[in-house]
Amino acid sequence: MAKKPLAGALDDVFRPKGAGTGAPTGAPVRAPAAASDESKKKASTSIYLPVYVLDQFRDWLDQNPDDTQATMIMRGLKGLGFDIRDDDLKPERKRRR
Repeated sequence: MAKKPLAGALDDVFRPKGAGTGAPTGAPVRAPAAASDESKKKASTSIYLPVYVLDQFRDWLDQNPDDTQATMIMRGLKGLGFDIRDDDLKPERKRRR
């Protein structure tokens, strides 16, 4: 079975119920934001995870004390092909030094 291309790999996850199948063909692709003040803004989100996944999440963080929940997620998104700036892979507490 062939893998979905990245552009469509997470469509089912992020599409609201009842929404269409995405942008029309030929829609412009958003370029990654430059490191401006606007692109440095942060937003908050919450997710519910199965307990066994959360346990692994915590174990990984215990074994990787230089990382945070945010950097762990950003690493995963980068691994999926998302455009993540290198500075966003450093924990905030490390950037301030």
